[in-house]
Amino acid sequence: MTSGKKSGGRLRAVICSQSNFATDYRIEKMRQTLTDCGFDVSLLGRAHPREKRVGGAAVHYMRLLFWRGPLFYAELNLRLAMRLLAGGADLIVSIDLDTLAGCMIASRLRSSRLMFDSHELFPEVPEIAGKPLVKKVWQAVQDFCVPRLRPTDVAVTVCQSIADIFYHRYGRRFLVVRNAPLAGRALPSAEGGPSARPFTILYQGAVNVGRGVEEIIGALPSLPLCHLTVVGDGDVLPGAKALARALGVEDRVSFVGRVPFERLAPFMAGADIGVVIMKDLSLNQRYALPNRLFDFIQAGLPIIANRLPEMEKIVDGEDVGMCVDEVSAESVAKAIESVMSRPADVARWRRNMRMLAPKLTWQNEVSRVQECAGGSLVTLLNENFE
Repeated sequence: MTSGKKSGGRLRAVICSQSNFATDYRIEKMRQTLTDCGFDVSLLGRAHPREKRVGGAAVHYMRLLFWRGPLFYAELNLRLAMRLLAGGADLIVSIDLDTLAGCMIASRLRSSRLMFDSHELFPEVPEIAGKPLVKKVWQAVQDFCVPRLRPTDVAVTVCQSIADIFYHRYGRRFLVVRNAPLAGRALPSAEGGPSARPFTILYQGAVNVGRGVEEIIGALPSLPLCHLTVVGDGDVLPGAKALARALGVEDRVSFVGRVPFERLAPFMAGADIGVVIMKDLSLNQRYALPNRLFDFIQAGLPIIANRLPEMEKIVDGEDVGMCVDEVSAESVAKAIESVMSRPADVARWRRNMRMLAPKLTWQNEVSRVQECAGGSLVTLLNENFE
């Protein structure tokens, strides 16, 4: 074992990410799992200009000279490697491909275990879909690093489809731990009686390319009795606000901004339907299985999603909402009108959610035995450190 172990005998784990720790709920869930497995956990990442400090965890922020582009990622990984080498850790957790190189270097030089938690297929994110050189570089990083994960390293991803891609490309088995919420997390039910408020549509998550926000706003002129709440921030937010103004519906759209995960519950409780749309712009989008889909189920909030493989398995397969065949303002408007006119179906979806919610929890996901990977995430963590 490395020299990074604390004097009290607890193993040290460091979770490394360039995400905003206050809003990345999967990182918080992973932190709690590692703590439950006996690790003393800290977070290491870059300082975000507007990031709120995270309670309940030791967080170390690095102020970088660069904020974007190749120099940013080079500096990020170099600084991660240097901090990890200086501080030591028994387990280094790399969140996504953009931190894997630095974490892998440190894990090899310190003889630490490495966990790679791939939240997405990084070379396939839509933000770089139109940048062939950038995509080629990230593909090369993935092609170099993933095959070099050791048998004792732990590889995790968010859905079976992405796990299958990793296996077919690299022969590496990835554990599937879907983005279900923690059991016991306070998510008040969205179910309620008649209300004087307008029918409320909820969009929750990153307001980025291909997430369907523009199409939901575009549907509002056909839905005069509806109000849209957008909880999140991202690259296309200014354009979304401009679209709302251009369509004359800005008074029926609330742009809340980015909200820490522990403060999301009231927005779900105040909504009538949650929309989860990912345009099929890349493999990463095609196999998306976002946090919010699971959160909506826990809150009893009926779902409108588009017909992509992983989301369809849950929305149609578990009968908790409806899927649209195409992503357009017209199709979204028709789907919402259909939901508004089908109270019996809404009641059935909510009953199904109540039965499904206890099964779709983070605790069940990390404990779920997967024969292809030799156990569950919890058992692999325990075995690697015996």
